Amino acid sequence: MKTFDQILSDIKSLIPNGVSGLQLDILANTFAMYAYDTQAIAVSQLLENNIDTAININSLISKASQYGVSVPRVHNPELEFEVKSVSADTTIELGEEVITIGKYRFLYLGYYDESHGNVFTKSKLILSSTFPILIRCMVCRDVVECSTDKDVRKIFSPDWSDIADTIFVYYKGNYMHPFDRYADYLSYNDEDKVLVTTTPDYGVKITTEGNPSLGTYNIKLPKSMTDVSELIGLIDSAEASDKVTVSKYRSGTEDSNIKIVDLGSDVLSKFDLVTYIEYNLNRTQLIKSNNDLIEYVASYLHQISEDHLTYKVNFYINKNLTIYVNDMYYDTNTDISPIKDRLYIGIDNIVLKSGVQLDAAISLEFNNQIDNDLINNVTNLVNEYNDKFNTLIDELTLVSDINALNPLLKVTNIKVEYSAHVRIGKEIYIIPVSEGNYTKDQPNLEFTEAPEVGTEDKPIVYKLYKTPATFLKTSIIWT
Repeated sequence: MKTFDQILSDIKSLIPNGVSGLQLDILANTFAMYAYDTQAIAVSQLLENNIDTAININSLISKASQYGVSVPRVHNPELEFEVKSVSADTTIELGEEVITIGKYRFLYLGYYDESHGNVFTKSKLILSSTFPILIRCMVCRDVVECSTDKDVRKIFSPDWSDIADTIFVYYKGNYMHPFDRYADYLSYNDEDKVLVTTTPDYGVKITTEGNPSLGTYNIKLPKSMTDVSELIGLIDSAEASDKVTVSKYRSGTEDSNIKIVDLGSDVLSKFDLVTYIEYNLNRTQLIKSNNDLIEYVASYLHQISEDHLTYKVNFYINKNLTIYVNDMYYDTNTDISPIKDRLYIGIDNIVLKSGVQLDAAISLEFNNQIDNDLINNVTNLVNEYNDKFNTLIDELTLVSDINALNPLLKVTNIKVEYSAHVRIGKEIYIIPVSEGNYTKDQPNLEFTEAPEVGTEDKPIVYKLYKTPATFLKTSIIWT
């Protein structure tokens, strides 16, 4: 970055000799100041755009959000107390305000289920007027509430700030589970979920990715609160609302009813925030895309292979993650825990399997005598198909590429015959497969027992499938 004097000197060096004057000096100084300010702004923006050099906390939060990292917001204090219904049975929903004491509002988080070993249960509660139930609430002073009708996949990010880490979102009246970590969001299988990302000024961005449909979203965003000193005086309170009563003492004891069980926590310092972001960036930048997964698994298998074989892999995602290896003899008992640890999405039920090898025998006829150069060039073109998953020989493209090698030599006939290698246990069965002329159809060539092979005179031909599990091995028959 140049100083103001350096910029001014550069500008004056462009002025022809003998040209001077007060107005010219003023103009040169004005241009220099403008250039210096522009340069300073550009450098400042560059520094603010880097996690390690940013000064403004909002710059750090914004940059983290771009990379999918949601930084921690204020964790509000939480309290426990026993409640009973004022009259008939009363239902309390998650996030509902149970009572208000002075300027403090108590939002319901869950209850302790005595019938199951006093386990904390995060769900709505039906209270009776007879038996008290121990519940847990978050305390805050203010709550931002809004509702909106949106497409399910829209993003909600109004001008919110200073929002606590626990929020409440309802879709068509049903509670939606909020997730601050994208990995947890993806790992949760049901659709009643939203992704919550911290935005500048510790606001939130709420994202949904369900099936598109219309419905009303109701959103409750408790404002952050860290001062608990004034809460101490509440522990001996006996309070009531239009729904519940809170006794002074817990039933059967002399202990004060309202008990602070979590003092909460403030936002991270700048140093801790940078450390948090960089740690989570390392986690999010490990394996989060198809290419990342393929490259890492292939590299991992190469490292642990005794012969350091170069593997290619493919994968298929359904309820689990199946990773296929281009090796019919691959040992499926390989320890793959390091792969699980590096996955951005926390999936435990990864399955590593050998793929289904498809042999493609390619017969080629030419209009003239072929030489060694053409043989080598054609072999290279065909070899490009080797080890490719989920693909078959593209005959038209292959012929076009071969014909482009030499204007005097043309392919007059091409024929591709396929066979599949099926592994059952340690046995490998080679069966003919065809797209059109087949006698049996085994979907996706997935066999659980040895395939029927027929006789030498009348072999059984199976339907040819191109799937994420199939990979090619090629050979050329020169005719």
